[in-house]
Amino acid sequence: MTVSESTGPRLDKIQQNIRSGQFQIAEELIFEFLVQVDQGERVGNTVEELSEFANQYVRSFASLISDAKYQISPQSLQRFFALKRPHALLCFASKARGTGFIWRVLGGKSELEIENVPPQLFSKLLAGLSINGLTTSLISRIGKMSPDIMASACFGFLGELMVVSKSAETSRRALSDLLSSNDHWNFGQATGGNFVNVWMGCSYGEADNRHDVKKSLNARLVAYLADKVNPAKGVVCNVGAEKPTVVVMAEVYSDVHAMHRCYGPSIRALGKHFQVVMMVPRGNLSKMPVGLADVFDVTPFDIENPAPFIEQIRSYCPDVLYLPSVGMRLSSITIANLRLAPLQVATNGHPATTNARNVDFMVLVNEVFGGEERFSERIVLRDKGAHYVMRADAPSIKPQIRVKPATVRIAVPAWIRKICPTFLTACEAISTRAKTKVEFHFFPNISGVQLQAFRHAIKGRLKAKVFPTTGYSQYIERLSQCDIHLSTFPFGSSNGIVDAARQGLPLVNMLGAEPHERIDANLVNRLGQPDWLTVRTVEDYIKAVVRLVDDHALRAEVSEAVLQSDPDERMLVSEGYVAEDFGEIIFGLYRHGRELCSGDRRVWTHAELVSLN
Repeated sequence: MTVSESTGPRLDKIQQNIRSGQFQIAEELIFEFLVQVDQGERVGNTVEELSEFANQYVRSFASLISDAKYQISPQSLQRFFALKRPHALLCFASKARGTGFIWRVLGGKSELEIENVPPQLFSKLLAGLSINGLTTSLISRIGKMSPDIMASACFGFLGELMVVSKSAETSRRALSDLLSSNDHWNFGQATGGNFVNVWMGCSYGEADNRHDVKKSLNARLVAYLADKVNPAKGVVCNVGAEKPTVVVMAEVYSDVHAMHRCYGPSIRALGKHFQVVMMVPRGNLSKMPVGLADVFDVTPFDIENPAPFIEQIRSYCPDVLYLPSVGMRLSSITIANLRLAPLQVATNGHPATTNARNVDFMVLVNEVFGGEERFSERIVLRDKGAHYVMRADAPSIKPQIRVKPATVRIAVPAWIRKICPTFLTACEAISTRAKTKVEFHFFPNISGVQLQAFRHAIKGRLKAKVFPTTGYSQYIERLSQCDIHLSTFPFGSSNGIVDAARQGLPLVNMLGAEPHERIDANLVNRLGQPDWLTVRTVEDYIKAVVRLVDDHALRAEVSEAVLQSDPDERMLVSEGYVAEDFGEIIFGLYRHGRELCSGDRRVWTHAELVSLN
């Protein structure tokens, strides 16, 4: 059954139970509906149905919290926090266009009154608002709540998909700092399923210290794991084996996934030096690339009972544990915080420091390295850039260079969480300053409620089309009809760069200090476009885009230069390609890594590591 087949009756029952004073039943029906939405079940078969169900939800929620006889228990408040993401999305997908209506239905309390509002009214405000509606006073009072309730609030708001206002970015910083400064909350009671959303999501923020919150998150996870697994259990290696063993902890993997596109050549290089075991929790064995590993292990991971998965890794007696990325799944974050091999290495698949004490080294392309102060790990720098595997289902679509269109189409192929307030403000400035009409084409890889919510969030701010998730061929077809590619900032869009370059789009990007602020520049530097399209400030970003928009001849010239530089040759490799340098680095770390960890030095090059052999 889809949500649409049961939504109407359920929402009607919510109203009925509110009118009869059955508030706990009404609450439970709301929670059930939000869980279904959060799990991705379709709400409505058409845009009109989706909008009506979202409107019904908002009316039902407003009726509940505005009833003076309704009292939110601490347990219910935590459940509202845990389901903050679907709640906020439904509110944005409705005609309310957000959660500002909460203030009105609760009596129009002003910001100045927050410190003095009764606890129940305060709880109702927190249950209803999204991070885009939080205020400084609300966050200040959140900080005075009990540790578990405080942490639940932080996880709920920080786990939201959309941060689209400047005040929301300020709130993101404040909530992250609040969570970082308090380590008394309980992992099992406070996170509400939002741990990964917050751990990974901090990278999408704009604050310079955005990754500091991982230290607190890791510490509480380690404390939780102490009762679930034996973290002190000795590490056993394959002494006397023909080859040492490397366990690759793959959060998610298949032959068409972006992780294979980015890291397949590197993983393939390990086979020359190691017995390779790939852990892909609940993976589909039929979708694994042939010859990539000696063993594919799809043992499921369960945070409620992680011991079987941990013991399965230990059973292989790994000499090296390699994490291509850390942050997309709780499995990888958990493994990064345990000692399961003498040497544990990560790459920047989710491109930022782990701040996990058991990850010894991070291997990076030298061009994305912005300074050792950005990492808790020691660093080994690769000389060669990233090698991207072309998807087997990639279409061959001829680039279209539109010479003088009446409206210039600007492509933004980036997941919804990468679209931050400052980037949206820059897009508004581009629209205002450009003499030529512009239309933004967003490809946020979302559908349903998420799509409708994002469309409403930017409606009125930009002339834009927001496309739903489609097959890869249709995505490339639509991308090819655009004239300029924008990399989001501060978190870039490396896979989007590859796709857009192959269609000849000029690539505007911003260079910063973090790996995810540098990888786009690393890619476009291989192409034949001018250096001024890689910028360091928002103002220069806006100017570069406006220049491209208004100078049709220049834009066409840049497109031709990008195509003539042969993006396929400069960025892509065929399936089966082996990135030998990566295998040499991991084998060098296997032989010398523990010795290197004993000193104060923190950065080595590939050549320096190989010379030790």
